[in-house]
Amino acid sequence: NGEKVRVVCVPILTRIPAGSPVAVEDATPVGIGLEGWLRVPDPRDENAFALIAAGDSMEPIIHDGEPFLVSPRRRIGFTNGLAVIRLPGDEVCVKHVRFSSRGVEVGSANPRYPVRRFSAESIRLVGEALLVRDIGSVDTSIPCVMQN
Repeated sequence: NGEKVRVVCVPILTRIPAGSPVAVEDATPVGIGLEGWLRVPDPRDENAFALIAAGDSMEPIIHDGEPFLVSPRRRIGFTNGLAVIRLPGDEVCVKHVRFSSRGVEVGSANPRYPVRRFSAESIRLVGEALLVRDIGSVDTSIPCVMQN
């Protein structure tokens, strides 16, 4: 359509379970370090970062090995959707998350994995998960603006 899209480079921090959650024991938002940079259309969050899905629990929405964005800014007012969360015991994962008056439901896209329920106080929302393929394609001739 001829519209110019701002392209940014967001850090790829690590792999994150899209299967069984795992414990994370360091100070980064999730994961254990910088694995590279991902060029994406501007997610309008200067603190956005990318993760790589590991596992099949979010198939067919997020595929094993697929990068996705995490927007910490979009956790404000978040009530339902794809998100990266920290569970009790410092387990971190990407899941369907739904907050309600009865607590939090954490589910997978793959029906082989059960829905889990937690109290709202026992989990921490890291940020909303955004699928790279849903926010647009990147013209590699457009300069990349470094974020973070």
